[in-house]
Amino acid sequence: MKLKTIGIAGTGNVSWSFYHYFKQSGFPISGVFSRKEKLPEWCANEQHFLSLSELGESCEVLFLFVPDSVIQNLVNELRIVPCIVCHSSGATPMMVLDEIPKHGVFYPLQTFSEGTLPALKFPLFVEGSNETVKNELQQMGEEVGLKVTPLDSEQRTQLHASAVVACNFSNAMLAWAKDMLERNNISFDFLKPLIEQTFQKAIQVEHPKTVQTGPAKRGDSLTMNSHIKSLKQQHPNEALLYELISKLIEEQKT
Repeated sequence: MKLKTIGIAGTGNVSWSFYHYFKQSGFPISGVFSRKEKLPEWCANEQHFLSLSELGESCEVLFLFVPDSVIQNLVNELRIVPCIVCHSSGATPMMVLDEIPKHGVFYPLQTFSEGTLPALKFPLFVEGSNETVKNELQQMGEEVGLKVTPLDSEQRTQLHASAVVACNFSNAMLAWAKDMLERNNISFDFLKPLIEQTFQKAIQVEHPKTVQTGPAKRGDSLTMNSHIKSLKQQHPNEALLYELISKLIEEQKT
C-alpha cells in the first residue's frame, strides 16, 4: 500500500516525535511549516514552508502539531486545500476545523519531549469529518505502530482532562514533595522506592482507590492535623491543598 505524503505544521515536541515516527515508518515528508527564519536542526533537510496553504497543496495529510490556541487562527489559510487537515489536541473539538473540506483529529495520549522518543506503546485516538477520513487517519496510526481507537470530541475532552489529573497533577505533587524535603535538607531519593511502589500498584489493580493508603484513608485526624499545622506556619496555600486532597481521599472511600 502506498503511504500518504505528510506535511507537518509546527516544530515543537509533538512535531519532533511524530516526524521521527513517520520517518521510521517510511512516510514521505513534503515539508515542515514554520514562520521562524530557519527550521531546527532535526528537520533542517526538509523543505521549509512559510506558507501553510502551500504546504497543504503539496501533501495528502497535513498535521497541525501546534498549541491549541493557534489552531483556530490557521483555519483561514486552509479553507480550500485538497488534503486532509488534522490537529492533535485532546481538548480542542474537531468542529474548529469545519471550514476545511477534509479534516480530523489525530490525538496521541502521551507526554512528549524533544530528544526522548517514547516507545510506541501509547494509544492514539482519531476522529474524522467523514468515515473515509477517520479510516485513513486510523490506518496511518496503525502503520506507525500504534493501537488506534476512534473517539468523538466530547469523549476526547474527558479523556484529556483525566490525563491532566493522572500525569500533570501527579507530577506536580511529586515536585511539591521534593520542595518540602529540600526545605528541610532531606534527600528526595528517600521517597523514590515509595513512589515507584505506589504507581506500580495503582496501574496493576482495577481501581487505584482500592490500594490507597495513608492518614486520610485511615481517618487519622491526629496525623493530618499535625501535618496541616506544620505547613500553615510557612506555607498556608500548601496546607489548604493538603486539606482538600485529604478530603478527596476520604470521599473516595465511599
